[in-house]
Amino acid sequence: MGNFFGASMGEWNSVSAPSVVYIVEDDMADDSIGDWTQAGITATFDTDHYEITEMMAGQSFYQIGLNFIEGTVYEAQFDIKDGVGTGSETVSLDVGETFYGGQSLQQDVVTTSEWVTQGPFEFTALHDTVAMRFGFDLANTESVLLRNVWIRSKV
Repeated sequence: MGNFFGASMGEWNSVSAPSVVYIVEDDMADDSIGDWTQAGITATFDTDHYEITEMMAGQSFYQIGLNFIEGTVYEAQFDIKDGVGTGSETVSLDVGETFYGGQSLQQDVVTTSEWVTQGPFEFTALHDTVAMRFGFDLANTESVLLRNVWIRSKV
């Protein structure tokens, strides 16, 4: 509950604040890799992050069957850095019903040797139920480190 002062009447009104709905929320501080699907990559838990190692070119780490509401504004954010054997790498965060032209969000970021918070990236859902993925095109056996991933409704 929030309190707002009624300008015309000089009184306090109690109203409900809008609630934030998290579609994806994984701080990666524990091993929740089972919530994710791995395609051509290997994800391993390490203390407070996941290490994503590419096993085949152009693969991804994703979740499907997520409940977005068409027309709703969302924001996404995550922390990322270089992993083993890599310099700066381009990683794509995609949200959409399909990842071949039907994305609500397609955001490329470049990793560095330090943890960097990427986002929040704002987007409007084009479909009700969609998926999200991190797409990679690393050399085989190179990796990136990922933590604090969330996608939530914007209020």
